[in-house]
Amino acid sequence: MKKLFNLIVSTARGAWILLGVCILLLIGIEILFTLAAKTGNPPSSNPRLEADCFAGADWAAGYFAELQQMNEDWHPVTYWRMRPFSGKYINIDGSGIRRTWNPDFSGGGKPFRIFTFGGSTMWGVGCRDDFTIASYLSKILNEKGYSVEVTNFGQSGFVNTQEVLELYLESRGGNVPDAAIFYDGVNEVFSFCHAKQAGLPTNELMRAEEFKLSIKKRALIKRSAFAVATQSSTIKALVALTKKIGGAGAEEKYFESMLSDPAYDNFPAILDVYGQNLELARSIGGQHGFDTLFYWQPVVYTKKSLTGFEQRASKLKKEYRLLEKTYLNTYSLAENSEALARLDGFRNISDIFDDYEGTMYIDFCHICEKGNEMVATVMARDMAALIDERDKNSNDSPD
Repeated sequence: MKKLFNLIVSTARGAWILLGVCILLLIGIEILFTLAAKTGNPPSSNPRLEADCFAGADWAAGYFAELQQMNEDWHPVTYWRMRPFSGKYINIDGSGIRRTWNPDFSGGGKPFRIFTFGGSTMWGVGCRDDFTIASYLSKILNEKGYSVEVTNFGQSGFVNTQEVLELYLESRGGNVPDAAIFYDGVNEVFSFCHAKQAGLPTNELMRAEEFKLSIKKRALIKRSAFAVATQSSTIKALVALTKKIGGAGAEEKYFESMLSDPAYDNFPAILDVYGQNLELARSIGGQHGFDTLFYWQPVVYTKKSLTGFEQRASKLKKEYRLLEKTYLNTYSLAENSEALARLDGFRNISDIFDDYEGTMYIDFCHICEKGNEMVATVMARDMAALIDERDKNSNDSPD
């Protein structure tokens, strides 16, 4: 009996020692892979930094280091807004709104208030606070003598449906602009390609999964364990190795099969939903007494002459390359859409960079600060005409 007991103790001790050695070995491997990842992927390796428009820009590396720190917080109805942040190039206030260049109106005077809405392109990925579309719009109009204040409601990943809801909520709460600008197209197509349904927010399928997790504790535990595991440098290294061996081909086949789904033939629905949203935004404006302008934005696939970097940028991810067909189909339809052309305040500017021979894009949709200025110049011209018309009507009206 004593021998049996000693055998059990000895076996248990050996098992614990073996387990300890295995744990230490795994920790050692994890540390090695983590160090290797940090050494092999420094912050400056961001492929966007290779864009010609960042040549000589001593702020670019610091900007992208700040961009990597961006996160979202939950926001009612529209799902998310950017988390408050204070940096040298990016600043987001307590409401999740990015800072926009505006004159100081604290000394008095009531400016003409403009709200701008859009996704990450309006928010300003790749650009400093003072060089977003919203900031350029404010600068140009104020330099021309128009006393305006611009607020940038752009949020990463937002589709037009979320933007119209944001406008409604702000107006309902008493924060009413004098004019609202919408800048869309990219996320409308991108979301459709993932959800196979027009008008849904980006990654809406994830919201459905999150809802299931909120009511099933066991599923939540499994998902949490999976999330922790996938953050492991060892797991990431194994996944990368699998892709090199043959997984990358499987990933490409997945996206190809995804786009061969007949559901993607319904891309005209993207513009149908978009058009209905525009009518709704105009209705909100009519109810509260402000004007609305809408712009269908450019993407790299619509630029006539691509630089070497832009050709690479359009294919940074397999997903981008495989979604190109849907972008081209939808944008061609938008260009020839009589329904959109008839909508008051709508303007298709997807060809705005056709005559620009330099690098404008830092990936398939985000543009450099020069591009923001060009877009804002078009918007400012339209907005100035709108303000002039309102002033004329105001002066012509009887006292």
